[in-house]
Amino acid sequence: MPRKTTSRASKADAQTQPMVRLAAPEQALNELGLDLGTWKVLTESIFPSARTPEGILLAVRYCQARNLDVMRRPVHVVPMWSKALGREIETVWPGIAEVQTTAARTGQWAGMDAPRFGPDKTRTFRGRVRGEDGWQDGEVTVTFPAWCEVTVYRVVQGTRCPFTETVWWEETYSRAGGARSEVPTDMWVKRPHGQLLKCAKAASLRAAFPEEADYTAEEMAGKVIEADGVPVTGEAADAAAEPAGDDDGSAPAVPAAE
Repeated sequence: MPRKTTSRASKADAQTQPMVRLAAPEQALNELGLDLGTWKVLTESIFPSARTPEGILLAVRYCQARNLDVMRRPVHVVPMWSKALGREIETVWPGIAEVQTTAARTGQWAGMDAPRFGPDKTRTFRGRVRGEDGWQDGEVTVTFPAWCEVTVYRVVQGTRCPFTETVWWEETYSRAGGARSEVPTDMWVKRPHGQLLKCAKAASLRAAFPEEADYTAEEMAGKVIEADGVPVTGEAADAAAEPAGDDDGSAPAVPAAE
């Protein structure tokens, strides 16, 4: 019988291929012009919190369509709860820096005033949150500004026009357990002013540049996709969801992921 052989080149290639956190189909990588080294950087450095390869591939496609450098991370992979699918999926949204850049490229952005914050409030939030060990009860006390207001200026027919939007912390913050939990995410606990400022900037930029500006990752994290008709840029694979709880409110009534 002929003896099976393996070329030295094939063995060397197998030994030099980098191990990646999230494996992607080779065909998808080829279509996007990505080698394994670049994919490793994308999964481990650019989008380390992404849970699926589809989420990262979606981000790459978004950047290529908009002629953006994905290595500068202009977009973020954001988990959101889909009411239609009954599970959490990954979506892609631009960061506030990308929205500001898009506005600046029009040549009509004429500056932004310093933000104005409302009075501080202190509130204790309780609910179910998902951690590394699964779903558990959470409680945190946060002091945050009641609201933030930002004015953006755009040149319209030669006139510098102001566009002002006010956003409220309790209506805007990202929830660690999605729409069925009131507990803020770690970022909103650590940076209650900074996160609200990003959302206020985004709202004012959309008012001034309705055709160019989009919702941002800072606004969409922890939200429900179909709420208020907010459009979704795209979706990827689902992430693990908590099984439905009892009707007594002891656990969120979230359907289990398929």
